[in-house]
Amino acid sequence: MSKFDSLAQVVGRLIEEPEAHGHMGQLAQDLGLERSQFQRMFKEQMGITPARFRQFLMSRRALAHLRMDKSILAASLDAGFSSSSRLHDALITWEAMSPGMMRHGGTGQKITHGVTDSLLGPMMLAWTEMGLCFVGFVQTYDGSFHDLRTRHPHALHQRDDVTAKEFLHDMGFMTDQPCQCRMHLMGSNFQLQVWRALLQVRQGFWTSYGDLAEAMGKPKASRAIGGAVGANPLAVLVPCHRVMAADGRWNGYHWGLDIKKALIAIEAGDQSSDSTSFME
Repeated sequence: MSKFDSLAQVVGRLIEEPEAHGHMGQLAQDLGLERSQFQRMFKEQMGITPARFRQFLMSRRALAHLRMDKSILAASLDAGFSSSSRLHDALITWEAMSPGMMRHGGTGQKITHGVTDSLLGPMMLAWTEMGLCFVGFVQTYDGSFHDLRTRHPHALHQRDDVTAKEFLHDMGFMTDQPCQCRMHLMGSNFQLQVWRALLQVRQGFWTSYGDLAEAMGKPKASRAIGGAVGANPLAVLVPCHRVMAADGRWNGYHWGLDIKKALIAIEAGDQSSDSTSFME
């Protein structure tokens, strides 16, 4: 197990048992670190100290406070992309695919992919000539490549790890830099609508399938929206990790709950450095 996987699991354990402050030393030991080393590494990679993150988690109002109001989400959808969004419509090519096109799975299309390390572990990135079409966290190379090929079974696939590293840099992942890479989102009209809606859920906030359904004017489509959220091909860039159960409980994530919790931890750190809203 890599140090990235271990740290993600530590975040998961902190989230599940925030009151167990006494086992911080055990968490450090599990990573093979002294407690001070663990605290320093956590702060460097997550942007928040373990104690500060634990304090945030123990605020019973935290998740409720950070839930994005349905009316605000609906207004954001009506207004389109906000100027403060890290993702701008100009960077994204939206390609609506008919059922027939989706069955053929990109016949003849050239898709290049590569694997590169991030602070949360290895990631696979894939792209067409129009931009990134897939970003995911890697448990095994074969598993991630199968995921990619399932989405584009008839495309022409090739590998380029060097360019993948450049794309990850341009994504600005876990940095203060805005995303500078183009994206190529391919899906049904309905999927594209859901992914557009996800882009309006701001960092530091969360939403639910039901809230997305109401904001999109499709109040009875929660289940279908859940399917579209789960099919999101661009981890992090299209923030499906910001979708929780309606009562604030953690629900599934295509790349694993530990990764989802780590992403929320990182965003908690970013938010707490900008304001005191986490501790109000």
